[in-house]
Amino acid sequence: MIDLQVNDDTVNSEAKLHGLFLKWLSFNDHHFDVEDEKAFKERFENFKDTAQFVNKWNKSGYSSTFGLNPFSDLTCHEFATCSWKIYPKKPSQVMDGKAEYQDKKLN
Repeated sequence: MIDLQVNDDTVNSEAKLHGLFLKWLSFNDHHFDVEDEKAFKERFENFKDTAQFVNKWNKSGYSSTFGLNPFSDLTCHEFATCSWKIYPKKPSQVMDGKAEYQDKKLN
């Protein structure tokens, strides 16, 4: 397994973040042309923001721990617009003959 750990040493070094991003790219499908310098730079900036957030969160003392995932190079807006599967509620929860829908995302 590839080591994708985020810590102070990593987030405080542009070179180490770049190396971590390259490892992350090799481990995850990417949805941009890595040869496109502009796209690569934008995705790297998004990744850096995520890595810094993950490091800050994990140092905060909360009981949960965050890590890098396949969405780590997305902007908040891109992540928010991801298509989440929605399931209809149970028949007992149908009102006026029309099914209402509930989001089954994990919080």
